[in-house]
Amino acid sequence: MILHVVDDRWVADPYPWFGVLEEAGDKLLQVAAGRIRGTFQVPVTTRLLNGSVGGALAKYSGKASMLVVGSGTGHLGGVLADRALQVAATAKVPVAVVGTQDLNGRSGVVVGVDGSKEATLAVSFAAAEADREGEELTVVYAVRTPDPIVDAGLSSTTLAELIVQEERVVLSETVAGLEEDYPDLKVHQILETEKTPVDAWWMPPPEPGCWW
Repeated sequence: MILHVVDDRWVADPYPWFGVLEEAGDKLLQVAAGRIRGTFQVPVTTRLLNGSVGGALAKYSGKASMLVVGSGTGHLGGVLADRALQVAATAKVPVAVVGTQDLNGRSGVVVGVDGSKEATLAVSFAAAEADREGEELTVVYAVRTPDPIVDAGLSSTTLAELIVQEERVVLSETVAGLEEDYPDLKVHQILETEKTPVDAWWMPPPEPGCWW
């Protein structure tokens, strides 16, 4: 199913030329469907939606098992556009955000976790994908600990070490059961204590060829 949303939030009245936007959207869907049919032997259907892009896709996601969107053009140093973030945050199913990076020579599946129930579900989904593709899985957990220089005098070194130990337990619990479910899957665990979750996710991969 290929979707296209005509954003009508800024249209106060049903202007006659709004139909022109819908016609253009239909043509865009047909072109995209033609490309898929010419490359893959899979049934293709299309659907034109109205409303806000994030809201319309999030609402429709309840009818799907997975949603795939483009990253859009980032701004202010970001790597994702606002719409991609909105869709990922509000969709009722897993969301794959596809960027413009060159993926040639890369491999592996990486999933970010934070100890929540949703993170456990994300790990399960990522593990199934990695196992299906015969790839390795890397689980990244980013949590800031007291800086030994900046926070000197505010917290002890012992406290920072205790935090790290506790977070390692959280990371281990998040991946518990993967070895039993996927005995041939190689799993890497990374606990990042110096970067924010966003920076940890988009930093250079620890090994050449990893996919982030």
